[in-house]
Amino acid sequence: MKINDKLTIANFGAVTELIADAYFDQNGDFVPHYGLITAMRLFYDYCVTESAFDEVCPRGTNDIEKLDLVFADDEFTREFNKSITQDAPYEELSFGNAHAYAMDIVYHRKSGAATVVNVLRSVADELAERMIPLLNAENMKGLTKAISGEVDAGSPDAALAGILKQYETVAGKIDGETEKVVKKKKPAKVER
Repeated sequence: MKINDKLTIANFGAVTELIADAYFDQNGDFVPHYGLITAMRLFYDYCVTESAFDEVCPRGTNDIEKLDLVFADDEFTREFNKSITQDAPYEELSFGNAHAYAMDIVYHRKSGAATVVNVLRSVADELAERMIPLLNAENMKGLTKAISGEVDAGSPDAALAGILKQYETVAGKIDGETEKVVKKKKPAKVER
């Protein structure tokens, strides 16, 4: 197996971004196994210049069964690991440096804004799950009746008051449901 882990400027940037992006799915969730597979595939595509797998597994393939043959090869694994663990000079456009920069990007995405977004998404999902049962036909009928009755009477202030009254009724139910959930999740006191 012949290896050349030096990359062109364009390939260096592309490899860095492709590896970093592969560590996250479309929802921004961390999927490290895809990141590792992508890094290994890119090493094969860009750095392995000659191997026993050339005819079986052409460069650029996404056929996982063919790639699995390459990834299972001891020599390939040794060369890949050597490339990503060697200390190359900072300015060198090597696969190892591209991988290191990609890991820096992954670290910052995991610990930064992406974490906040995931937390907010899970909170929004949980709130939606709690509110959906309260948006039933009875509550919606009451709200619609309050709106239409007061608007028909020609009083915008009365319409707003009716909407707020109906909202308070539903909000009270939401608060009651939230309180039940909080009580369920509250840890029991430990007696000493």
